[in-house]
Amino acid sequence: MNAPSTYDVLTALVVLACLAQIAALAILRWGRLKCPHCGLTIRFQGVKRDEALRLQRHMNNHIATHETEGGAE
Repeated sequence: MNAPSTYDVLTALVVLACLAQIAALAILRWGRLKCPHCGLTIRFQGVKRDEALRLQRHMNNHIATHETEGGAE
C-alpha cells in the first residue's frame, strides 16, 4: 500500500476543519439583541448558551431602565 499523497492529507484536513465548524455552529449561539428605546445593539457570535442567556438578561435590564426612568439613557 502506498503512503497518502499530499493531496490526500490536505483533503482530510479540509474535511476535518469543515466538520469542526459544523459542530461549533451546532453547539454555540449567535444573535443580535436591540433596544427598542435607544437602538443599542448587542451582537454576539460563537458563545455558549449560558453566555447568550447572560447577554439577554443584560439587555432586559437595560430596557427595564428605560421603562422605569421613562426616557432614553
